[in-house]
Amino acid sequence: MVSRDITRGVSTTIGQCKVIERLFIKNFQRHKEFSLSLSSSVTVLAGRSGSGKSSTVRALRWLATNRPQGEDFINHEAKQTKVSLKIDGRKIIRRKGNGKNSCSLDGKQFKSFGAELSTEIVSVLNLGDINFAGQLDQAFWFFLSPGEVAKELNQIVNLSLIDSTLANVAADLRKARSENDVAKERLKTIEENTIALSWVKEADAELRMVEDKDEKASQITRKCERLGVILDGISQAKADREFLQDASDELRTVLNKTDACVQLTQRLEGLQKLMERIEASREGSCHLRQQAEQKSNELKERTKDRCPLCGNPQRK
Repeated sequence: MVSRDITRGVSTTIGQCKVIERLFIKNFQRHKEFSLSLSSSVTVLAGRSGSGKSSTVRALRWLATNRPQGEDFINHEAKQTKVSLKIDGRKIIRRKGNGKNSCSLDGKQFKSFGAELSTEIVSVLNLGDINFAGQLDQAFWFFLSPGEVAKELNQIVNLSLIDSTLANVAADLRKARSENDVAKERLKTIEENTIALSWVKEADAELRMVEDKDEKASQITRKCERLGVILDGISQAKADREFLQDASDELRTVLNKTDACVQLTQRLEGLQKLMERIEASREGSCHLRQQAEQKSNELKERTKDRCPLCGNPQRK
């Protein structure tokens, strides 16, 4: 008996093609340990009923979509299940049981996720419900309504993205047209203002000319101010020169008078010294006179009015 359970060995979306290389299952439903190599783009699982064909597809679906939830799919003789998949040279491992629920991508661990897997793992797998067909499912899309077919197509080519893109493009187009109309109105207003303000260029040229002349006038004014400061300095220098000349004349006069005073002082000092000498001579003369009178008196007493040479009485 050939089972209708089919797993497509190639997961596809627009512009992408990823090849599933190997699937390993441990303690998942009927499988205690099972390994499957997928060497072609399509792999058909064949075998008796209950041999584990559907369990294989469910294990791959659980790894790719995190469904079914719970732990009922764990083999009743084990406490933890493990499913690993090698795809495009990358390895993904799912573990669940004993209070653990983890997934790893090339050794990088992802934990504490809910109903959805990590976006990094989902992008690597690129597998969804559309890639799986169960044993009791109807033929692929043939019994679906047009709306359901459109929904399924939307999962492949992402029509909602196209619709939203078209809507965004239409909105951007409307916005661009509106902005274009506004820009045209502004341009029209600017052109009218340009015509109305045509005199501005001539006025601007005249203003520049006036500004140039004003700048030159300012430069001349600054030069005149500096010249005035220089002239004031010259006048002050002349006044200082005259003052210094007068002061020099007065100083020269004072110096001449000082020289005369010095000469008079020297003369006075000479006269004072002469007076001191005269006074000293006078005092010496008086002292000699006194000594002469004293000696004369002593002589008189000794000679008794006689000549000291001959002893004769002296005439009075």
